[in-house]
Amino acid sequence: MKPAGLLFARFTLDCQVYPPDDIDLDDVSLQDKVAQWANEFVRLIPALTLLDRYYIQMGVAAQAWEEKEHAMKELSAQLVENMHTMDELPSQLAEKDTQLDKIINSKSWKIVLFFHGIIFPCKINERNRKIKENVLLIKSSGLFDETWYLANNPDVAQAKVNPALHYLCYGGLEGRDPRSII
Repeated sequence: MKPAGLLFARFTLDCQVYPPDDIDLDDVSLQDKVAQWANEFVRLIPALTLLDRYYIQMGVAAQAWEEKEHAMKELSAQLVENMHTMDELPSQLAEKDTQLDKIINSKSWKIVLFFHGIIFPCKINERNRKIKENVLLIKSSGLFDETWYLANNPDVAQAKVNPALHYLCYGGLEGRDPRSII
């Protein structure tokens, strides 16, 4: 007989019984009982083996469960840390906004802007000139209908901006139609 595994080994160790001295080992009824028990035990070996496998699988599953619990605890700690960081972000943003406002409202910034306009007026004028040329090109192409564009884009009409300029800078990129397709 092959042992059925851990459970079987444990069972046989736990159940070894030494008969008392007053039992007659030659008694036939006692031998029959022992034979029945031995047969019952042999019959139970597959079930004990199966239980052993389940016991091992449960141990592996318990270990995996503990590892997952540990990972979840680590992730929970990271989540709490990230939530604390997120809680601090609005105050950091407000601080940066305050710093930016101070810079924009400072005299030195205004001086820089003043000199930037004096030193680099050609770049600003060149850009404006190209935009004006492109707006005129759009209007003269016959492919842009100002009335239709304003009627079908009420946000542009409400903003009271030049419709061709809006189409050039925003509308075309947003996929708005420049005129009726029909």
